[in-house]
Amino acid sequence: MQKKYITLLLALLGFSMGMEAKSINTYGFTIGAGQTREFYIYMNTTRNNLVSFQIDLMMPEGLHVNVDRCGLPTRVTDKEQMLFVGKLDANKYRFVSTSYNLIPLTMADAPLLKVSVTADDDFQGGTVNLVDMFAISSVGQKTGWISDSFEVTTSEVVRGDANYDGQVTVSDVLDVVNYMLGKETLFSSTYDLDANNLVDIVDVMTCSNLLLESIKVTD
Repeated sequence: MQKKYITLLLALLGFSMGMEAKSINTYGFTIGAGQTREFYIYMNTTRNNLVSFQIDLMMPEGLHVNVDRCGLPTRVTDKEQMLFVGKLDANKYRFVSTSYNLIPLTMADAPLLKVSVTADDDFQGGTVNLVDMFAISSVGQKTGWISDSFEVTTSEVVRGDANYDGQVTVSDVLDVVNYMLGKETLFSSTYDLDANNLVDIVDVMTCSNLLLESIKVTD
């Protein structure tokens, strides 16, 4: 009987650790050489009293974090909460955010952090490693997660190919429109076709014209 209880306890512990390991989710992406884009780190947790977090990211050679363009997504409802980003060494960046009003992160499945990166012209792809991630509760308790990693691949830059699938299609035009309208919240420099640091109707029209040109070529 005692053996059964021990087995059950170990099973529950393994289940709990598995749930905790999945609290932070990251996803790989593609970026063109010399391009800039953003990605999310997601926190899928129902803990209702987390008020602070720290995340260290180890970037591959040739991929750099744009410190002033990273931010906190909508799950962070404390208007006074700010994100602090620092560069620890050549490839390691630290992200820290604390709610001074102790307003918790209550959403069960939502982005926790938005990261902006730019690839060097000779970037060949690599692995992003998330290390030393932990959060603090409103009563000062530390909650940690295991590390995570994901792959960043490179793709040839085709003007008008907003989603890096190698061709200009209707989907690319829709991506540019959705970002302009605020329906897509992650920036990619492939949306800014006139390179004026603004995604607007001019970019939509340019992408549409490139689509029409590609259709004529295939015909």
